[in-house]
Amino acid sequence: IEDPQTDVQEIVERLLAETSPQMPLPLESSLLVLQSLFITGTVLQQRLLGQLFAWITECRMQRFSPVYLSVVRQYCLFILVQADASTREVFLRMPYETQSFIANALQHTTAAWSPSASDEARRFRRDVLGAVAEELGAAEGASLGPAGKVDLHIGGSSWLLDGPEAFRRPFVDEL
Repeated sequence: IEDPQTDVQEIVERLLAETSPQMPLPLESSLLVLQSLFITGTVLQQRLLGQLFAWITECRMQRFSPVYLSVVRQYCLFILVQADASTREVFLRMPYETQSFIANALQHTTAAWSPSASDEARRFRRDVLGAVAEELGAAEGASLGPAGKVDLHIGGSSWLLDGPEAFRRPFVDEL
C-alpha cells in the first residue's frame, strides 16, 4: 500500500456514499469507522468528517458507554494535535450542535476506559519496572486523561507495557 490514508479515505467515502441522512450508519458502525481512522492516522476531508460526526451527534450522550466516549475522545484529540492549523480547526467549521457535542465529550466526567489488565500483565509490568527502575531511572507511568495512560517513563520516552490483553486491542467486544 503506497498511501494508506488515501485508501482509507476512499473506503470511507464509498461507505458514506451508500448512506443518507434518512438511513445513517448505526452508532456502533460510525464509531468503528472513527476508531479505524484514528488507528490509521487518517484525517478525513471536511465534508466526510462532518457527515460522520453529524450522525454521531444525533445520539444522546447517555447512550455512550465509556468505550464509545473513549473512541470519540481519542479521535478528537488526534485531530486537535495535528501540525496543520487548518486540520486542527476543522471542528470550528462544523455546525454548533456538533461543536457542542465534541466539547461535551471531551469534558465528560467519566473515567478514561482501558481494558482490565490480567494478573500476568500486572506481573509483567511490575517485573519490568523493577528491572529498569534503578539502572535507567525509570518511573511509573502517568495518566493522559481521556487518551488513556502510560505504563513507564524512561527519560523522555514513554512505554506501554501490554500483556495478553493487547490482543483485544484496538477493537474491543463492546464495539
